[in-house]
Amino acid sequence: MAKQQLYTVKEACDAIFGEGYTEASRKRLRRWIKRGHVQAIADGQRYFIPRCQILKLGGSDETEKTVE
Repeated sequence: MAKQQLYTVKEACDAIFGEGYTEASRKRLRRWIKRGHVQAIADGQRYFIPRCQILKLGGSDETEKTVE
């Protein structure tokens, strides 16, 4: 089983903030991305956050999904 390597903003908010996905957590994470505090991959207007960035911020690895 492989660990998920890229997280959506919603998944990253759940892992980093632990409060679930709220408007405030979404805005905070997108602000951190724009300021360069968090590295992310942009695909149009969507962002994908690498697992290493979530762990660097002290996020939980419990939200990981597995692929068979």
